[in-house]
Amino acid sequence: MSHPQRRIVAGWSRRRFVVDDGPVLDVGSGAFPNRAADVLVDLEVDDDRHRHGRQLVIDRPFVVARVEALPFRDGAFAFVIASHIAEHVSDPAGLCRELSRAARRGYVETPSPFADLLLHEEYHIWRVGVRNGKLIFKEKAERPRLLVVSTDRIYRLFYAGRHDCSRPVARLPGGPVGRAMAFLLRALGAALNRVGLMHTRYPFGPTSPLRFEVQPLQAPRGSSVP
Repeated sequence: MSHPQRRIVAGWSRRRFVVDDGPVLDVGSGAFPNRAADVLVDLEVDDDRHRHGRQLVIDRPFVVARVEALPFRDGAFAFVIASHIAEHVSDPAGLCRELSRAARRGYVETPSPFADLLLHEEYHIWRVGVRNGKLIFKEKAERPRLLVVSTDRIYRLFYAGRHDCSRPVARLPGGPVGRAMAFLLRALGAALNRVGLMHTRYPFGPTSPLRFEVQPLQAPRGSSVP
C-alpha cells in the first residue's frame, strides 16, 4: 500500500500534519475514524458505552485488537493516530510502546487535565498531561462530594441540548432562542478545542520519541520511559 505525501487532520482539536509516503493507522477508531486512515483498529465491536451509543464505523480495512498488543510488524505504518483512546486503556505503558513500535510517527490526543477535572467522564481511567516532554498518565481518584456537584452542573450546562452525552444535560428552550443558544455552545466548544485548552496533544517521531510516565494510585508509581 503506497501513498504520496499528504496532509491529514487529527483529533478533536484538528491538529494538522504532513505525513510521509506510507499507510496511516487509526487506533480506537470507534464511531469517528479519521478520514485519512488506511487501517482501523478497535476492540469494542459490540460494547458501545464509550461511543455514547453510536454505531461502530467499519468502512475500510478493520482489525479487532487490543491497542496494547497491535498485530503489526515494527514500523508498518508511516503515521498512527490515537485520538481519545489513551485515557481509557488499562495499560497506557503498553499502548505507548505499541504506538511507537508500529509507526514511524504519530499523534496522541486525550482530554486535558483541565477538561477532565471540569467535565469528568466516569469511564476515563487516566488524567493525561504533558510535563518535560513526557506524557503523564495519572490514575483518577474518587472525587470529593463538592467537586462532584459542581462539575456535574458545569457538564449539564456545557453540553446543554445535546442528546448524545453520557450524563443528563440541561434542556434548551424551543424556537430561535434555543437554536441560537445551541449554536453558541457548540461554537464555544469548537473554539476551546482548537486552542488546545480542552486537550492534551502529543506528536511523536524519530526526532521526538514517545516518552511517558504512569502514576497509578497505589505505589509503586508505575512505568516510565526516560
